[in-house]
Amino acid sequence: MLSLRFMLAVYRISGRWLFRPFACLAVLYFFLSSSLARRASREYLLRVWSHARTNHTQDRAFFQHRPTVWTSIRHFFYFSEAILDKLAAWNGDISEDKIDYVNKELFEQRYADGKGGLWITSHIGNMEVCRAISQKQRDFRMTVLVHTRHAKNFNRLLHEVDPHQSIELLEVSEFNVASAMLLQERISKGQFVTIVGDRVSVNDQKRVTQCEFIGKQANFPLGPFLLATLLDCPVGTIFCVRKGGRFHMVIDDLPGLQGCNRKQRDQTIRHAVETYATRLEDLCLRYPLQWFNFFGFWDQPD
Repeated sequence: MLSLRFMLAVYRISGRWLFRPFACLAVLYFFLSSSLARRASREYLLRVWSHARTNHTQDRAFFQHRPTVWTSIRHFFYFSEAILDKLAAWNGDISEDKIDYVNKELFEQRYADGKGGLWITSHIGNMEVCRAISQKQRDFRMTVLVHTRHAKNFNRLLHEVDPHQSIELLEVSEFNVASAMLLQERISKGQFVTIVGDRVSVNDQKRVTQCEFIGKQANFPLGPFLLATLLDCPVGTIFCVRKGGRFHMVIDDLPGLQGCNRKQRDQTIRHAVETYATRLEDLCLRYPLQWFNFFGFWDQPD
């Protein structure tokens, strides 16, 4: 908690210009000390590069040359910029006019309906930017499901920044019936729930399905999609990446999961996971340095 307060205090006093060296040093240490993260970054970047060349996606400078160690360092430094963006979002410094939307009307419709819903996101870009949406709607509420046990500290920090904070982090490493009932209650009040779909929980590594992702089969968690069928609410995907000095938020529907019957559940979930993976792959090919899953994504056990 002390380190979180320190980071936020440095950012508030100096802004990005002084905090950037702190973030870069921390991420550089992460790069040098974690061989697993370095290998994961290297494998991912090589896979994106190879897949893009095979499919003739060579209209960007990134795909002109084989990724090197320097490319991985850039990948980590993009992560440090994402940390800065998180702090800016927490501090209310990212306004909605800095966001360019795809399908914003879908989000507005879900909000106006008052029925709530589930959004499945990923580790690409920066979902904290969603906080900018809530600046104009004080009754907007979103619960973000995370796998970290530090969620309580983050929530305390967010509440200190803004007592009317509209986004709450909820730790779900041990998801149970009580958790499902809590989420169902919040959705029934018109609130939203967000969960990542590209991280297999360490406590639930067998509940996965394999599908094609950037040229090779990879394991994706079934949990977020099973949760969608249990909550029986509107479901969509939402991703936010940095595009120059602005943010690019892509919102889309994920039909079929709401009202899904048991006989068709497995097939429906399979199709939803494949749709999600295709959307994520498209963004990884367009913004290759902004997917921050620093572990062997294709090395997960069958």
